Formats: sequence, C-alpha cells, structure tokens
Amino acid sequence: MACPEHSSVPDFDSSPWVISANRTNAEEKGTTFINPFNGCFVQASLPILEGKQCLKCFGDWLLMFDEGTRECFLANITSQSKISLPALLHPQDSLGSCALSNPSPPDCTVMFVCSLGERFVLYCRPGDKEWTKYVVDFQNDHETFVGTIFGSQGKMYLNTSWNGRCVVINATSSGAFVEEMRMALDPDTRPLFHTCASFWVESNGDIFLVRFYLHSYQGLGVTNIDVHRLDTSKYVWRRVENIGGATFFLGANCVAVSSLAAGTQADCIYLLLWGCDGVRLYSVRLDDRTISSSLLPACTNQLSWSDVYWAIPQSFRQRPTKSLDVISRK
Repeated sequence: MACPEHSSVPDFDSSPWVISANRTNAEEKGTTFINPFNGCFVQASLPILEGKQCLKCFGDWLLMFDEGTRECFLANITSQSKISLPALLHPQDSLGSCALSNPSPPDCTVMFVCSLGERFVLYCRPGDKEWTKYVVDFQNDHETFVGTIFGSQGKMYLNTSWNGRCVVINATSSGAFVEEMRMALDPDTRPLFHTCASFWVESNGDIFLVRFYLHSYQGLGVTNIDVHRLDTSKYVWRRVENIGGATFFLGANCVAVSSLAAGTQADCIYLLLWGCDGVRLYSVRLDDRTISSSLLPACTNQLSWSDVYWAIPQSFRQRPTKSLDVISRK
C-alpha cells in the first residue's frame, strides 16, 4: 500500500517504521519509510540526507557520511537537525561496525571498531576536532577484533577472536579506555550443524543475546530462537524464557522498547532478515514460540539487508500503551 511519493516524514507516533536511506540506483529519489505492520510505504524527501551515505541508524538518529568531502554527522529524521562530527578521513574498508555509548546525542561517544584482523577503535564525541585512534594491547599475537561492537550505558562491548573474549571500553568521557577484558562465551546450547544469526540488544539496563537458527541457506527462513541475558558480575550468559514484557526490533540495528509503549504483544521479537525474495519481517512470540513471517513491501532482493533499519524515536518509546489493533489500522 503506497502513500503519496515525496511526502513529509511519516508520523512516528503511530508505529515503529523501517527506513531505507541508501538508494540502490540513481533513478530513486528520497528516503523510503515502510510501516511493516500495515504495508504502507512512503518516499520522503529529506534534504539533510541527500547525497550522503547512511552508515548506521540509532533509533531516529542516523550516522551520515559524504564520500566526496568526508563530512560525517548525526542526523535526526524526526527534527531534521544535525550534529556535526569530525571529518572521517580513515579508510572505510578498515572499519567495521559502529555504536553510540548512549542513544541520546549529543551526550555520547561515537565509536567504530576496526575490521576483522585489526586491534584498534576509532572514536569521537560531538565537538571534537578529529577522530581518535585507540590501539588495544591484547598481549596476545593472535588476538584481534572481529568487527562487531555494542554500546550500552556509556560502555562499549567488543568481541575478539580469542575464545569469545569481550573487551569493555569505558566511553563516558573524551578519553576512552579499556575497563576490562572478560570471557563472555556464547552459550553452549547451540545445536550442532545449525547456522545462526546473533544480535545484542539492551533493554531496561540489561544486555540480551538473541540467536535465530536458520535453515542451511539464510533465505529459507528461521527455524528456532533462544534468548540469553548477560550476567555482568561474571560475564556469563544466562538463558531466559522471556524478555521482561519488552518488544525487541532486531536487524541491521537493534532497538528494545516496552510493549506498553510499542503497543505490541509482550515478549515479542521482530527481526528484519534478507531472503532470496527480498527483506522479510519475522515475528516471534516467546510465550508460545510461534514464528511467522511476511515480505517487507518496497524491499526487493536487490536491496542490501544492511541498508534497512528500524526507525524508532525516543518519544515513541516513552508513550503510553496502545493496542496492536490500533497500530495496524494506521
């Protein structure tokens, strides 16, 4: 169900939306917003994003980059405001994923982890004149980062290649430092010969690991799921049967909200996952382990899964309860 093209940004108060900010060909215009609950999608013209590459989405904040000028900034798609960051001069092919130390800019640190095989992070805070490269001393010639990073409450969690070790970097001030290196092994409950996709997400101060088990080829779908919460006193994953009544929105970015604010089924997890026919939305109810899926409109198999993000502003997460029936009708 298409809405008028090149309209304004959709009403985020009505539902969580999915955003595709990076165009797949030169003929496409604007930014695509998709409501996965009712199939509506719109093409909105946002000048602040035009001609820029979206590197990551954090709720309603997008990390944008201009390949020509190397300009880098955080853009808010709700207010269409921007927070300038230092020019990103470091080669992109040496950088892995990125994260915010907290979801409320400008009081945050933006940090990139290096790509697989390297040992550094690159970070800055709004107002800094340049990015800072911080090389981590592993005291092990074979240990490196693996390109993944997760931010929570002022700290960055980075996995390494050494038996699942987790490096915790304190990023609450302008001078980041390694707070500790601890073993945080994946739970040993993974069935043999199963491919899985893993996602970290913070909910109400707790850190969760969600693993989706896939058929031998990712495009064939999700077969099972397990959820674990990190015991930060011992850095051990504890398996849980529910997520405290929250709703998780997972994919290229991960957002957790209270089901009362989202108006969704409590203990429900939504996943955006690329398939051979396009991007699919999987819905998992933890109470009865029901798994269902539907094809996301306006997302073809030419669209990269990593270019599709959940766009869920802070204001939406703080709203009072609303039923899913109300969401679906808008």
